[in-house]
Amino acid sequence: MPPSFAVLEQRLRGRSKDTEEAMQRRLQTARAEVAAFTEYDYVIVNDALEACVDRLRSIVIAERTRLRSMRSGPIFPVRWRTSAFHPAPAT
Repeated sequence: MPPSFAVLEQRLRGRSKDTEEAMQRRLQTARAEVAAFTEYDYVIVNDALEACVDRLRSIVIAERTRLRSMRSGPIFPVRWRTSAFHPAPAT
């Protein structure tokens, strides 16, 4: 997410050769996307590259270590998904 709408507009205008009409459409889309930030699990404010990379890295690590991710992903060993940890009671 941009640090502010003014910064976003400055960045878009600085790197785009879009018409003013196209730029206004992009800015309107950006306004809607930023307004929906509460719907996301994580928000990274794009203010300093190194800090953003660190935040993103932390999110990736956190998501990879979530138990539900591990259960469905390839890193969760097959033997852990079986009854090996919960043997049937002796009869």
